[in-house]
Order: sequence, then structure tokens, then C-alpha cells
Amino acid sequence: MKRLFVLLIITILFQSCDDGDVIITTFDFDDAALKTCGSVGNYVFYKENTQVFESLSLRLGTTDSIYKDPGIKIYELSDNTSFVNYRSYNGPLGSNYFCSSIPPTSPKIESNYLAVSGKAEVTVTFDYEEPAHKKEENPVIAKKTPFKEENSSSQFRSTLRKSVQIILKDLVLISGDNQIILETLDMGTIENVEVVEIIP
Repeated sequence: MKRLFVLLIITILFQSCDDGDVIITTFDFDDAALKTCGSVGNYVFYKENTQVFESLSLRLGTTDSIYKDPGIKIYELSDNTSFVNYRSYNGPLGSNYFCSSIPPTSPKIESNYLAVSGKAEVTVTFDYEEPAHKKEENPVIAKKTPFKEENSSSQFRSTLRKSVQIILKDLVLISGDNQIILETLDMGTIENVEVVEIIP
């Protein structure tokens, strides 16, 4: 009788705490390239798993130009201006699915998880390329090379290449009563997200 009473108490406690399924998982986007579109106020970063028709996207509604300066910036995520979406679909996505001004009507969304909390760590790095005349390793060859006036400005032009890495942390995604919890997720890096020619 005492054993039955204990089992009954455990059952009641389990049912009272069952507010939905908590899923601790990892996503399979390792082979997918991180892509981006949009601009200030509506930056979009996204990855697609074309094998199983799923996507992971990040929207940043910041009014700052995130590529203006190198360094690390932290953006708080919610379900408003800056958020993360995980979705699965019943078919492949179109080439402009995330960057279209008009929301696509196909393919059909089968599951839709929205982040209610978490952080996006955005790391921007700058890589400067020296002008061509500074890269010349052999001054003798340089003297023998005919001087072309029309290309003289390009010899002194530097190139600034900007790259961005996105890491999501402490992510909680909600879909109805279901939750997906992720401690850390590296969305990836985009090389040459901006290329700037610097003319002295």
C-alpha cells in the first residue's frame, strides 16, 4: 500500500511539471555556408540544410552599421526586432527566400521555432592589403617594368576586406509548448562580407 502511494505521488508530480517538451539538441548545418543580405535595421544571416529542408536564420534590427568597426558586439535576442528562427519545410527553398521583400508562400513551413532569449555574438575583423608598389619584392624588376600613367593610382590603392563571424549563445527557441535549448552554436564566418578600396 505504501509503495502504491509513493508511485501515485510521483505520477502527480510528473504530470504537474509537464508544461511541454524540452529538447536539448544540435543542428546539422556544418556543411551549409553562412549567407547574408539586408542592411542597417534589417540584417539577415541564414543557413540552409538542403538535404532535409530546414533553415536557421538570424535577424538583427540594430540601427548601427555592424561592419563599421572591428571587434566583438553582443546583441540580445527576443521575439521582436532581433531574433533567431529555426524552420523545417516540405520542400526546397527558393534562391531568394530570406532576402525577398515579399514573404514567400512556398514551400510550406512544417515547424517554426522562434528564439525568446539568447545572445548573438558578432565578431568583425579587418584585413588590410598593402598597395601593389609595397608588395614588390625585387626592386630591380620594378625598375625595368614600364611605367603606365593610367594605372599609377591603382599602385597606391589599399584594399580593406571585412569578415564577420556569428556565434549564438544561451539560445531558447519556442514552438507552442515545445522548446529547443542550445548553449552555443557557431553559425559560421563570411569572408569578404565587405570590400573597400582605399585611395590615398
